[in-house]
Amino acid sequence: MKKNAKFFVLISVLGCSTIYENRRNEFDHAQELISKNKIDEAREILRAICKQDFGAGCSVEGALSQKNKEKDFLKFYEKGCHLKDGLGCYGLASVHYRLHEGEKFKKYIKLSCEYGFTEACRSIGQLFENRLELNSK
Repeated sequence: MKKNAKFFVLISVLGCSTIYENRRNEFDHAQELISKNKIDEAREILRAICKQDFGAGCSVEGALSQKNKEKDFLKFYEKGCHLKDGLGCYGLASVHYRLHEGEKFKKYIKLSCEYGFTEACRSIGQLFENRLELNSK
């Protein structure tokens, strides 16, 4: 690989890392605003970073939208899950559980655990204790 190509790859990796770090900082700021009950300000940030494909922002916006009984909450959970954020998948699993849609529930609860959302892993453990089968066909 030529020196210029190596330099370009290094700059690209560093650039992606910086972009992620900026979104992470914005997300942390939104979480802080939520803890101070400044929900509207937090939601502006969450929607902005969701548009930039930061999955956690989408998932938390989905949770806030659902809490406010807004109709568009599913799209935020779906995007969060698609971006491999466990909370988004967990939100979808919860919805499908309440709708008695077992196969979709199983799919999303498993994804949520795979993506590191520990509450989903605990839920799977409880399902096994109750002898409910999670294996997809």
